[in-house]
Amino acid sequence: MSESKRILWLVVVMVVAVAVSTAVAITVLYSTAFEQERSHLIQTAEDQAKILNAVARFDQTHTSGESDASETATLSQIASAFDHDPVEGQIGEIVVAQLRGEDIVFLVTHGRVANKQVAPVPFDSSLAEPMRRALSGDSGSMIALDYRGETVLAAYHPVPQLNAGVVAKIDLAEIRAPFLHGAVMVIGLASVLITVGTVLFVRLTDPIVRHLNETEQRYQLIFRGAPVPIWEQDISGVGEALQELRRSGVKDLKRHLADHPHVLRQLLGRVRIKEANAAALALFGARSGRRFNAWFERSSIPAILDLSADNLQAMWDGCEALLNHTVSVKTLDGRDLIVNLSMMVPSASEAHRSVPVSALDVTAELNLRRREDELALILASTGEGIFGMGVGGTCTFVNRAALRMLGYRNEQSLLGQDMHSLIHHSCRDGTPLPREDCPILRACCHNEAVRLEDETLWRADGTRFPAQYSSYPMSRDGDLVGTVVTFTDITERKARDAQLLQSQKMEVVGQLTGAIAHDFNNLLTIILTNLHLLDEKLDTTADPEIDELLDDATSAARDGAGLTRRLLAFSRRQPLEPKRMDLDLFLEHTGRFLRRVSGEDIQVVVQRGAGPLTVHVDRQQLENTLLNLAINARDAMPDGGTLTIASRRQWIGPAESASHPGLSPGSYAVVSITDTGVGMSPESLFRAVEPFYSTKPMGKGTGLGLSTALGFAQQSGGDLSIRSAPGQGTTVSLFLPEAAPAASDTPRGPIPEAASKGSLTVLVVDDERRIRRLARGTLSELGYRVLEAENAAAAARLLEEDACIDLLFTDVRMPGEIDGRTLGQWARLKRPGLKVLLTSGFPQYPPAPEGLGGEPLPLLKKPYSKEQLQQAVQAMLSAKTS
Repeated sequence: MSESKRILWLVVVMVVAVAVSTAVAITVLYSTAFEQERSHLIQTAEDQAKILNAVARFDQTHTSGESDASETATLSQIASAFDHDPVEGQIGEIVVAQLRGEDIVFLVTHGRVANKQVAPVPFDSSLAEPMRRALSGDSGSMIALDYRGETVLAAYHPVPQLNAGVVAKIDLAEIRAPFLHGAVMVIGLASVLITVGTVLFVRLTDPIVRHLNETEQRYQLIFRGAPVPIWEQDISGVGEALQELRRSGVKDLKRHLADHPHVLRQLLGRVRIKEANAAALALFGARSGRRFNAWFERSSIPAILDLSADNLQAMWDGCEALLNHTVSVKTLDGRDLIVNLSMMVPSASEAHRSVPVSALDVTAELNLRRREDELALILASTGEGIFGMGVGGTCTFVNRAALRMLGYRNEQSLLGQDMHSLIHHSCRDGTPLPREDCPILRACCHNEAVRLEDETLWRADGTRFPAQYSSYPMSRDGDLVGTVVTFTDITERKARDAQLLQSQKMEVVGQLTGAIAHDFNNLLTIILTNLHLLDEKLDTTADPEIDELLDDATSAARDGAGLTRRLLAFSRRQPLEPKRMDLDLFLEHTGRFLRRVSGEDIQVVVQRGAGPLTVHVDRQQLENTLLNLAINARDAMPDGGTLTIASRRQWIGPAESASHPGLSPGSYAVVSITDTGVGMSPESLFRAVEPFYSTKPMGKGTGLGLSTALGFAQQSGGDLSIRSAPGQGTTVSLFLPEAAPAASDTPRGPIPEAASKGSLTVLVVDDERRIRRLARGTLSELGYRVLEAENAAAAARLLEEDACIDLLFTDVRMPGEIDGRTLGQWARLKRPGLKVLLTSGFPQYPPAPEGLGGEPLPLLKKPYSKEQLQQAVQAMLSAKTS
């Protein structure tokens, strides 16, 4: 386009703009003037109507004669007044008229355009519309034709006293004339000024425009040919939207975007891509600018959604800012890229139109960095200590686990240091370890891997710990460059191994003592029963020496039974008879007994816990356990002291289970026995619960007290803990599961005698002939019919052959594939009405194993006396006969 045409088009556009602006302004001014004229006419018509009504009433009052005379006088006065007061200003004409017949007759016309002789106008004519409305009794204003046929702005009002109407009007052309004249003058003058100004502006700015064109061409060459992906974004819509938010009262943009996430997406939706260079198209797999725009809206905007708040905040603050964001995007050809986007946000003084955005593909760099970070995280997170050494034995890297185990705060304490002189300089016994004998350095010197299971390493504070470690040579291109060493502190593992060994030893000893106790109980059963029978047979003798011998033998046998119970408690196989009881009442009763046992120089204090404590334990075994612990405490205080027995409730949760591995989470009643004695050394404390271990002089103790207490506690579902130090006394805490309080058991009445004993048959099963013979003799003496069997197979045959057997009395442990419990269950299955009573001196099975239907099978513990056997059999058979 030529320069003249550009000037012409520019002039035309500006003239049109001025014309439109002028027309708008004139229209506004005209509307204002029009409304003012309308108000003035309405007020004039109303005032004239009031005057005419007032004059007419006056004339009607003071004029005698007919009403026509009064009306004539009124009109004459009005006409005379109008003649002496000519209309000036904004009123064009005031007209008074009446309706006479079908015509409107104009009585008075007054004004600049008034005509003295106005012809009547038919009432239904389109002329004189304002007067027709006034004569109809209406008032108001309107644009209409007057009696001359001219378009006027008129106000009308009725005059009731004269049966007339009054109209104040002005020609519409008269109102418009000054505004039309002004518009023509403004547009003409503006056109001249615009034409002259445009020509001068174009002439003066032509060099600047040419320079800008050349700059734009150079920019386009650089933009399109740059190897860096660049595109230009139009952000004018975003700037406008931000201004709208500011005008709507938004003060804090970040908070507003956080509260209204959809606003952020709407703002980014206003970003438009103006152009993208070839490098950008190639990077994102777009073959055209249209496809690049589609990719930007579909993939780029969601990727930068969370990062765009900073860009928008910079635009909101009006500060120029260079922003960099790293985002992950998927290209049009399906590749996953990580790109760094850079853009310059213009300041508030610059127009928010478009900004260039550059992209740098950093996928490979970040993937490499991520792999390095993952490798560093693995080294830092592993539980094994890992460090590297150069060929000279100096540390090249070290992980956190190695620092922790070796006692160093940071890696700078080890990097560059000789590792042999720091952590492997001495053997386990403290003798120096030469470098040439160091197994760790062997991997460096001889290029071979080394692995040792139990080696001593030294910490920074001079302490040592056992470690399992491996040393592997590191090679690069076939050349040895160093060694990597991994090691683990095996202190806990060695302690667990020792604990496992101790547990296995205890298990073996327990099995041995349990087997001995079983055989011993059989012997004691024979001894006690025979002593009882012998005592009955010699009951008639009056020789006190024989009675004393029998009593000593019986007492020794019972002491043997007590020793057997202690062995079973130690091996955790003693039969318990747990019952619910109030622990505090029990301790109050036991405390009185322990005061007598402890001696006068030892003060016994019983401290009860807050609230009742109910436990479900064997009362006799708990009493024996506390007695043993009290005796140990007494022996630890040869010069006297204080023995405190305290009870408390303690909740063992998952966190506390670590310090009490033998306890399940729950509520426990804790009984603590504390003395102020000599205490124990760490070695004695470690071995305190070992069977037969004792710190007392020879002959002063058996070494089973604490091991028996531990066995009882664990068999009752609890545990035992010991706290002691030399010179600070000892506290032994017995943990027992707390039970819900329950009503005491209903007292049992006397066992009724079994009716017709001779009609009842008992089958005695035991592999020990002497026990069978004693049981047969006792039961036969009581009047029962007795059958014998030496094993389960023989008993089964008798049960199948003899239908009159009422009670099966069988030992639990017998040789063969079938034990007593299995025999009892089988017998109950074959004969549902059969009663079964078990007996055992080695209760390896539960004290009350479940029979058919979930009913427990009762157990008579060995050794038993004649009275105990009689009571147990009578109880079973009495229940049958009843």
